[in-house]
Amino acid sequence: MRFIAAALICASTMPWAAAVDLSGYAQDLGGAPVPVGAGPRALGMGGAFTAIADDATANTWNPGGMVQLERPEAALSVAYRSDRVRLSDGSDADAANANLDHLSLVVPFFRGGLQQTIGLAWQRQLDFTRSIRAEQHDTSISSNITLDTDGRTHIQQEGAFSSVSASYAIEVLPGLGLGMTAHSWEDDWTLDSRYERRQQDDYVNSLVFTIPPISIATRDQFDSTRTTSVKEGYSFVFGAWWQATPALTFAATVKPRYTLRLANEVELRQISIDPSSGTV
Repeated sequence: MRFIAAALICASTMPWAAAVDLSGYAQDLGGAPVPVGAGPRALGMGGAFTAIADDATANTWNPGGMVQLERPEAALSVAYRSDRVRLSDGSDADAANANLDHLSLVVPFFRGGLQQTIGLAWQRQLDFTRSIRAEQHDTSISSNITLDTDGRTHIQQEGAFSSVSASYAIEVLPGLGLGMTAHSWEDDWTLDSRYERRQQDDYVNSLVFTIPPISIATRDQFDSTRTTSVKEGYSFVFGAWWQATPALTFAATVKPRYTLRLANEVELRQISIDPSSGTV
C-alpha cells in the first residue's frame, strides 16, 4: 500500500489602485467562495491531471483513471492559504487559514476478468474564510444643515463546504477505464459543510444646524451573525480514461449541475448610543 502526503502553501498580496464599492463587496462576501482542489500535484498540473489521474486523488479529478492503480493507495493533502488586498481608501481584506483539504483511500481488485477499483474520500470543496475591514466618511452640506457620517465595518467569515464521496471504476477494454464518483455535501456527514459570517457596524452621525446653532449626534452599533450549513446536497463526477498509445492518453469528465439545500440561522443585535452622555 502506498501513502501519499502533501502540503500546499499559497500566499498572495495584491495592491488595489481603483476605488471599490465596499458595501457591495461586503454583501457578496458569502457568495464568492474559493474552490479547493485535491492535492498539490494535480493543482500544479491544472486540467492536464485529468488525463494522468494515476494516484489516490484520481477519484476527485477523473475516477476513470483509477483503473491504473495496482495496489491500495491513500492520500492526504493539507494547505495553508493567505490572501491580502489593500484598497485605495486604506481599507483592507484578508484571509489566512490552514486546513485539511483532502483525504482518500482507493483499493483496486480484479474480478470477472476485469480490473476494478473502489475509493472513499473526504474533500474540502469550497472555502469561505476571509475578512474585510472598511471605513466610510461622508459629508453632506445644504444651505443650513451639515451632515457628517463616520462608519466602520468589520466582516469576518470562517468555514467551508466539504463532501464525502464513494467512487467506482472499471476497465471495460484494455486501456479504457470508466468511473463515477458520488459526493454527499450534508453537514451531518462531512462535519465541515458550514460557515459563520459575523458583521459588525459602527456608525456616528453628526447633524449641525447653522441657524439656530444646534448640533445633534447619534451612534448606532450593529452586530449580526449568520450561520449557513448544507442540509442536503449530492453531486456526481463521471470520468473516462483511455491509454491510446504508451505515450498518449485521452480523458474526459462530466460534472452535472447540482443543487445544495442550505439552512440559515441569523442573530441580530442593535445598540443606539448618545455620544455626548454615553447613554444607551
